[in-house]
Amino acid sequence: MKRKNLIFMLALAMATDIAAQSTRELTPDALFAIADSSEESLHAKRIGVEAADKELQAAEASRLPDINVSLSASYLGNGYVWERDFSDGMAVEIPHFGANFALSVNQVIYAGGAVNNGIALTRQGKRMSELDYEKSRQQVHFRLLGDFLNLYKAQNQVGVYDENIRLTEKVVEQLAAKQAQGIVLQNALTRYELLLENMRLQRQRIANSCDIYNRQLLTALDMDSDSAASIVIAPCIPEMTPQQEVLGDVIDRAMTNSPDLQQMETLVEMGRLKERVAQADKLPRVVLFAQEHLDGPVTIEVPVLNKNFNYWAVGVGISYNLSALYKNGDKVRAARLGTLQSISQTTHVEEQLTNAVEEAYIRLQEACNEVATRTKSVELARENYRITANRYDNDLALLTDMLDASNAVLAAELELKNAHANQAFCYYKLRFVCGEL
Repeated sequence: MKRKNLIFMLALAMATDIAAQSTRELTPDALFAIADSSEESLHAKRIGVEAADKELQAAEASRLPDINVSLSASYLGNGYVWERDFSDGMAVEIPHFGANFALSVNQVIYAGGAVNNGIALTRQGKRMSELDYEKSRQQVHFRLLGDFLNLYKAQNQVGVYDENIRLTEKVVEQLAAKQAQGIVLQNALTRYELLLENMRLQRQRIANSCDIYNRQLLTALDMDSDSAASIVIAPCIPEMTPQQEVLGDVIDRAMTNSPDLQQMETLVEMGRLKERVAQADKLPRVVLFAQEHLDGPVTIEVPVLNKNFNYWAVGVGISYNLSALYKNGDKVRAARLGTLQSISQTTHVEEQLTNAVEEAYIRLQEACNEVATRTKSVELARENYRITANRYDNDLALLTDMLDASNAVLAAELELKNAHANQAFCYYKLRFVCGEL
């Protein structure tokens, strides 16, 4: 009676635990969408992009005119006037309240390209921030994809073990009945019971791996909460039918979309802009200006005029930094060397990218062939098991033959599930290498 109550309580606890769980199916694309909005490292990168955008707006504001306004009030003390040899001095009465107002507007109309190239350099800096965000986003996608496919593989393996455990339990029941009738020996039953226990142990280990991968994904996606209901992610991998693309076309796509290569190309452009900015210092600077002044009193007269004096001016100013002719040479050469270094690094990145695409492309073709082979192996293993089981029922095969056939089915099905997961991994890795994940 106590044993029945214990079994009932265990069953009730398991039912309550299952009810508290909610299963959520996720495709890789849905996984990536959730990661984009929840991954903390991507949030920091987005802030960097926003900051770069504000810097660009500030740089573009340099095209606008500079407007300066000043207003002052002062107390003026009395003056004193001497001859040139400081003899015959006399005091000069000055109105004590002084005021000054000045308004000036300056507009650069030519600076040797320093303004436009400076803005373009800032724009490329924003582009670098955007590419850095995109690169980090794809790296996060690829990292999460690893746990996602591991969970997919483990859950499929649990399903395979469940099916094989069910079939083995059926065989054990049949052997137990035959052993009770004296048809088979206890040794035969024991060997199948041992196989069954080993299957259950392996199944438990894989189930534990499922819990680990599931928890890691929930934490990474910010889906882990303190609520009673726990979420079980059910990876859903679409039917993989990769198109037989020409390798050259895939490499062309990678050259266009790869964030790494785009960053190097941006660095090359930034180096050229730095050269132009450095060279602009050797050119004259032309400015349009307008000024308005209102001063009082007029202290340049003796006696001082207690009046307000207003004057204005408009004109063109030109300035030339002669020292730049001998100071900026090293700066220009350093910028040019930086550009050459970036060009060399770009070539190296192109070579690495080509090699990575070729490897990923070949591995994908290999994975597709493996799936086809493993599918055929499962069909053959199941057919072999069916034939062996019939022969064993007719006393034409040994128990060891049955065990071998059962193990062959289990191994073939596990290898097929692993092949499907590997095919998905190779497909998404090719997309990752091409900058399309």
